[in-house]
Amino acid sequence: LRPPDAPGISRIRWHDCALPFETAHCLDGFATTDKRFHFMPDWKAVPTRLMLRSMVWESVLRLRRWPKSQRLFKYITELTAELSLRR
Repeated sequence: LRPPDAPGISRIRWHDCALPFETAHCLDGFATTDKRFHFMPDWKAVPTRLMLRSMVWESVLRLRRWPKSQRLFKYITELTAELSLRR
């Protein structure tokens, strides 16, 4: 099926772009050659919570070198201290 042109959409006031139900809900298989679901995550590439926290602090410490960011650094430090007290 071809989608209608602009005047056609204007006339019917609707064009459904959704996939068929079976395809949208993977009832007729997945978009792989054998139509099966393949789950192979690279868990080493997923950052841990500690890694994320250290990455944030590295960028904050880099910001601290500029005088204008002193207020921002102070704000972030106070905010993280306040958040850690809430836990």
